[in-house]
Amino acid sequence: MAHLYSIINIFLDGFLNVINMLPIGFKKFVLIHPRPRSHGIRDRNLGLREGANTVSLTLGTEIINNGSDVYKVRKVVVDMVFGEKLKTERKKKGWSQDELAKKLFVSRQSVSKWENGQNYPSIEIIIKLSDLFDVTIDELLRSDEELTKKVIKDSKQLAYPRLKMMFDVFVMIGLALLIIKLSVLALNKFTALDITLYGGSFFWNFGPLILMISGSVGSEILKDKYKKE
Repeated sequence: MAHLYSIINIFLDGFLNVINMLPIGFKKFVLIHPRPRSHGIRDRNLGLREGANTVSLTLGTEIINNGSDVYKVRKVVVDMVFGEKLKTERKKKGWSQDELAKKLFVSRQSVSKWENGQNYPSIEIIIKLSDLFDVTIDELLRSDEELTKKVIKDSKQLAYPRLKMMFDVFVMIGLALLIIKLSVLALNKFTALDITLYGGSFFWNFGPLILMISGSVGSEILKDKYKKE
């Protein structure tokens, strides 16, 4: 029993770790601290260049040598929250809050709260937004750690009933096999029938028991994990 419990626990940990691979935060890198070798107009260009890179964002940490100018690069976190991203994408499409709300089958107030950072949409809504704006979910969640955590939590909640159903199926299959075995034994004993159970004695003697125990134990472990989280 202890070995079975450990195997099921390892399986569940592995599955939940896959879900947890969703990024919690997104770090970008922008150009700062220009170190020009000359001044004047070149200095002003550096300022514009620095601003442009802050908007466009470049990945990596490196030293960029552009002609006679050398720029030092370091990591920074881009504070582009979900509400700002949602508002930007909505305006790109030329939609009002009410128009977007109708496409999502929600109220205009809900859209307003999302854009103002007062509330977050469900994972189902985020998927719909991704389709409507033709952007990836990663782009929508970028740098909004709170929303990313919510999506991970929602994903786990969506996974829970499926895993629970899988373990329930194990129990039902085990119970069905046990009923079949007992029925065949009863028929062979009290009637003239001589029915053969294919699969071997080990399968019919231990298979139903293993399935029912693993299903029950797995269901309990799953329930405990989600209670803790």
